[in-house]
Amino acid sequence: MINQIRARSLRTILFIGFTLISAIPVLVLATWFQRAALQNEYDAVSEKHLIIAENLAGSLERYAEDLKSGFLIAASTIESNQISPEVFQFLNKLHLRQTWIFPVTAEAPELHMSFDSPFGDKAFPQSIVTHYEENKSLIKSAENGVYISGVLSREGDNPILAVFTSLDKESYLVGLVSTTYIQEVQRSISFGKNGHAAIVDDQGKIIAHPMDDWVAGMKDVSSVEPVKAMLAGVGGVNEFYSPATNEDMVVGHALVNGVGWGVMILQPVAELKRNANELKVIALVIALSGMVVAVFVSWKVANVFTRPLKNIVSYTESIAAGSLEKFEGTPRRYIPRDLTKLLHSLENMVQSLLNKTNDLAETGNRLREAQKIARLGNWEINVTTGCMWCSDEVYSLLGISDRTDSGEPNIPDCVVLYEKFLDSFSDEERGLFLDCLDQTVVFAEPRSIEQVITNLAGESINVRQNIVLRESDATGGIVCMGTIQDITERKSFEDALLRQAHYDSLTELPNRTLCVDRLEHAISKGKRNSTHVPLLVVGLDHFVEVNDTLGHLAGDEVLCLAAQRMKDLVRESDTLARLGSDEFAVVIEDMSDTMSVPVVTQKIIDSFKAPFVIDGTEISVGASVGVSVYPQDSSSALGLLQKADTALQAAKSSGRNAVSVFTAEMDAVVQNRMILRSDLACALDNDEFHLVFQPIVDSKTGVIVSSEALLRWTHPLKGFVPPDVFIPIAEEAGYIEDIGLWVIDRSIAQLAEWRSIGYTDLKISINLSLRQIQLGLTPKQIKNLLEKHDVPANRLTLEVTESMLADDISQTKDWMLELTEEGIQFSIDDFGTGYSSLSYLLSLPVSTIKIDRCFVSNLLHGSKDQTLVSAIIALSQKLGFDVVAEGVEEEGELAKLLEYRCEYIQGYYFSKPLLPDDFQKRLGSEIVPGLKKAS
Repeated sequence: MINQIRARSLRTILFIGFTLISAIPVLVLATWFQRAALQNEYDAVSEKHLIIAENLAGSLERYAEDLKSGFLIAASTIESNQISPEVFQFLNKLHLRQTWIFPVTAEAPELHMSFDSPFGDKAFPQSIVTHYEENKSLIKSAENGVYISGVLSREGDNPILAVFTSLDKESYLVGLVSTTYIQEVQRSISFGKNGHAAIVDDQGKIIAHPMDDWVAGMKDVSSVEPVKAMLAGVGGVNEFYSPATNEDMVVGHALVNGVGWGVMILQPVAELKRNANELKVIALVIALSGMVVAVFVSWKVANVFTRPLKNIVSYTESIAAGSLEKFEGTPRRYIPRDLTKLLHSLENMVQSLLNKTNDLAETGNRLREAQKIARLGNWEINVTTGCMWCSDEVYSLLGISDRTDSGEPNIPDCVVLYEKFLDSFSDEERGLFLDCLDQTVVFAEPRSIEQVITNLAGESINVRQNIVLRESDATGGIVCMGTIQDITERKSFEDALLRQAHYDSLTELPNRTLCVDRLEHAISKGKRNSTHVPLLVVGLDHFVEVNDTLGHLAGDEVLCLAAQRMKDLVRESDTLARLGSDEFAVVIEDMSDTMSVPVVTQKIIDSFKAPFVIDGTEISVGASVGVSVYPQDSSSALGLLQKADTALQAAKSSGRNAVSVFTAEMDAVVQNRMILRSDLACALDNDEFHLVFQPIVDSKTGVIVSSEALLRWTHPLKGFVPPDVFIPIAEEAGYIEDIGLWVIDRSIAQLAEWRSIGYTDLKISINLSLRQIQLGLTPKQIKNLLEKHDVPANRLTLEVTESMLADDISQTKDWMLELTEEGIQFSIDDFGTGYSSLSYLLSLPVSTIKIDRCFVSNLLHGSKDQTLVSAIIALSQKLGFDVVAEGVEEEGELAKLLEYRCEYIQGYYFSKPLLPDDFQKRLGSEIVPGLKKAS
């Protein structure tokens, strides 16, 4: 008892002493934190307000400078009678709503331009006239010639600012400016609970303020101290009494240079004081927390010397009760050695038992988690007694409680569990499971089975069960052990893979693989029944344009709608499949004759005459059909597909929206194309290409000023192959890269040869295709060839087509700009047959436009073509383009072109394309006398 009293007294003394020692520094630190944080709050607020005010003033100053610059440009365009919509659109973005021509005489102002104006069509505001009369000298002497007023008046709910700039001595251009941007900037600034911004004009009137009635009334706050300072050109931070909120405010203020506006960033002083009070509370909480920590630490230290004796009792009581929960470490200081050894032995014993218990529990937890992740449970069934035990995951899979109560004293719970387990199976599945269980017992071999069960929640689950025979238990019964795993997700994944392998994910139609399989099945059936199997390959016409103009999402929707339309036309016994991109296939099975095939194809074509409606937009997409038939065209599925696809290409070539039935001649065309493709691969190495040159003549002098280099191919067996036949094949196969580079090299080399004999002013034109650029033709390669043959860059013109530019305008434009910097020129070939326009071409580095032959040939037959050609020539020359008319063959065509003042002529009227020596002889004559037809 004496020892206990002493221990308690010592603990109390230590507790009080440690508490006092630790609490004093905490209180001192809390007091210092309160003072320092309060001072930092005041310093931060002042600095923040001033920075925000200066930044806002800078933003408004840039806005005013943009407004002045745009207004000056607008005035200059008006004075030069060249109104620029782009300038006024720029001013519209700066919230300029109307412009007026304001004469200084007694004449009425004239509305010049109005945008989306809140001012409507009302008369010129009288307040602006009054302001002008009162501030003539300021307006006339405005910096940079533009004067921006303060708030003058209001029209409805819209404040008016006016911008003046002189047009001449007799009038001004006046703009009415909405304060929308200024108010948006003001509203975007808020902080704390009541911090805000306010903007005033050079007279102290409110432009933007949180209080709408102050803005509407153009409140004059020029008497407020911060406003006085701003109008005097002084910025800074002040405290003042605000009449708006009837309280003291802290304000950072700055002047907007150039317009004299003032910016104020305000926050109530009361709010700062509330922040200070919050700091006091925080400091107090910190102090109290420190005290609590000090008390806790002191209590723990005081108990260090009394705990060991109590732990001995705790250990022994815990072990006796079979619980290890009270075990905890014990300090070894200030206690006898024997007591330390006793404590150490007890601790080792308890720790050993606890480790084994924890390991066992952790192993069980890991097993349960692993089964939960794998959706795998295990069970044991005593076949003799009909009792069952199972793991937690089995209960989870079956959706039953782990507390199974039979409600009958003579029926064990384990038997009820087995019955519920069997109830999860249908009658058929239950029979399969019991058979598998019996076979395991009879043959003593493991068995596996996949089944579908239904849990108590009504969910169908695919499971896999593995069953093995275990030795008999203590009762002598026969026991089987098994695992049950939820494989629903795996089954769904397998089904999805199977469907993905055979069906198109977009239209949900059979894909090419399944189509071939069903076509082979139909062919086998046709062999047995001696029937025909027509195959239709349907291609959507102009589908690429849908993707290019409306995007791929719209294209996908068109494909789905097209598939639905064709589904409604085919029989259930037939197969409709998507082969890929915009192509579909229809397999018609077991047809005794082919007489009804045209009816089916016509129905398909007719079904596409009605437009598709995508997001309210009507899209017209036609269809072309290629047909092949078993057995006359092919006896294999792949052969029929190839023949039908060949027929489809023929249908599209004939003008689209048509049906083409495969014929042997089509195969000949395909074979011929394949032969040309193969022969093109070695034509360059075999020196089968050569160049011819067609003169381009100056229409004023008759002088040959340039030539167009044209590629010709003389096939060793077929002879002359037209360029429009082999060039598309070369582009498709990728041969155009090497062939095109050869053409450029030989053309420049020929020009260099002509220059060496004195024709230094002669130019040469070479045709390019987008495919050459896509395959890697670089500006550096062309520049290297010019350097190689010592030909100036300005003697070379590269001809591109409109469709080439439309395909990839950004990439092609960058490519062209790099060459034009070197002096190489570009011309647009076949102008008028593509998609571009003269205004579109203004953004491209083009110097020449070549009018297509189709327009020139109709000059003598149609007034519309005459008007079009004359307009192209006049407008092109006005915009600074040279114009070349190509394909001129008749004297009447030449006369018309001379009448329209076309600068350059090219065509058979002067000369057909010539070999280099013949062209050089023509250069020798130099002049085409009187522009008469060449021999």
